[in-house]
Amino acid sequence: MTPKSYAIISACTFLLGLLAYAYLNHWIVLRFPSRTQNQEQSLNAPATGKKKVSLFFWKHDQWRKETTQITWYHENDKNIESITKAWLSVLEDEGLITTPVRLQSVLIAPSKSHAYVSFDRNLLPQDGPAHEKWMRIEGLLKTIRENDIPITHVQLLVDHQPMVDYHLEFGNPWPIGGFLARS
Repeated sequence: MTPKSYAIISACTFLLGLLAYAYLNHWIVLRFPSRTQNQEQSLNAPATGKKKVSLFFWKHDQWRKETTQITWYHENDKNIESITKAWLSVLEDEGLITTPVRLQSVLIAPSKSHAYVSFDRNLLPQDGPAHEKWMRIEGLLKTIRENDIPITHVQLLVDHQPMVDYHLEFGNPWPIGGFLARS
């Protein structure tokens, strides 16, 4: 091989490496028509109607239940989003959350068994007792479970990062059944 061939091969390899680096760091985004079309159809999917849902929360050492009506969709992520927003609203109305917490996004894993729920701030009181924090999370899990959302685990996030708390562990997803013993 001549030195000119080595130069051409080196230049091509360098450019290929540069393109791969740019793609992996999301400097280059490739969109394929079939995938984009499916995503747009999912975003514009019609609602199936209204549904009464039960919202559960822990107050004064007992479970409380509120019933409300929300728009129901074919997609589980949209239903979890609607239910969680209604649940947060009830917590605010009941005075359990003093600083408003907003839901940023809900994502269902490709396996369809895990949901990732991201808030704009921690929904747990930082100086509250561990039991109160635990029961708040159990209330969200119970709300999702009792409204027949077919998932097995929920990963709670703040700004798309695992929620941080000194009493409870959020590095792993919580089972939708929670950790309370049921009788």
